[in-house]
Amino acid sequence: MKIKKILSLETLRGWACLLLVLNHLIGEPNISGLKLPENNDFYFFNLMLENVRMPLFAFLGGVIFSFRGVTSEQFFSMLKGKYFRLIIPLIFVGTIYLFIQAHTLGANQKIEITNITYYFSVIWESKFHFWFLQAMFLVFLFYGLSSFIKTTTQNKYIFALFTGIILCVFMPTDIYFFHYLDFSFYYLSSR
Repeated sequence: MKIKKILSLETLRGWACLLLVLNHLIGEPNISGLKLPENNDFYFFNLMLENVRMPLFAFLGGVIFSFRGVTSEQFFSMLKGKYFRLIIPLIFVGTIYLFIQAHTLGANQKIEITNITYYFSVIWESKFHFWFLQAMFLVFLFYGLSSFIKTTTQNKYIFALFTGIILCVFMPTDIYFFHYLDFSFYYLSSR
């Protein structure tokens, strides 16, 4: 089934992409990107949008995916597709990125390597911007599993809400699936 593109959603996706590129361009003061000083207006603009960019991507991805939806019969093919689009790049690009980041002179952040498992830790830990791939795979997995629940959409939303609350309360604090513990927090709090 071919789904007609909605131009306003496509425009919003374009803006989200531009904001993300701008975020990486501006970077953190004296750490990454342009390494602008802390009192720079571009840095404040970037900081203002910090909690908007990635949730906007996730929201738009969910809205666009919900137009297609998934039935319980399509679950495994959907999961296979998401595995190849999200997890395989996470494994290969993530490990290469960690290797380059650790061994490149002048990299934005110096990383202490204790053993070889660090390079593969991107698979089970949220590292740098790769947290988004893990998070999106888990969201699609949850969404697909909810297709097996035979109930109304409203009850599925209520189930998702309570599942999220339970996970927030009982998830160990050292597991970071849906965000990356940003270095800028430590940088700003140590000043």
